[in-house]
Amino acid sequence: MQKDIDNHKPIVQSVLDAARKSEVVPQYKIQDILERFNNLNDVTGKHGAKLSDLTDMLSEFEREVDALEDWELPLLSNLESKTFMKGDLPEVGNRLRVSIMILCVIFIIDR
Repeated sequence: MQKDIDNHKPIVQSVLDAARKSEVVPQYKIQDILERFNNLNDVTGKHGAKLSDLTDMLSEFEREVDALEDWELPLLSNLESKTFMKGDLPEVGNRLRVSIMILCVIFIIDR
């Protein structure tokens, strides 16, 4: 939309110049057209900046979700494996601690 507005600037300017040369169109109408066009241009620019900010925030959110999945999915897979809970309790505890430490290191490295 901003490109469309930018493409119309010369046309609007030529119409305003022609209207200024002609004494048929009152000066206040010319000024009104110019103000409305400039207002449209400003509002469009602000909306574009907001959309750009939202896009940046969405990209950051997606990166965070990917990092969470990289950490969470292997942990869940390990916890749900049939062999994880086999053995005596201290051995299972050690496996759990090792799994969590490895995943924490992976999470820290990804950041």
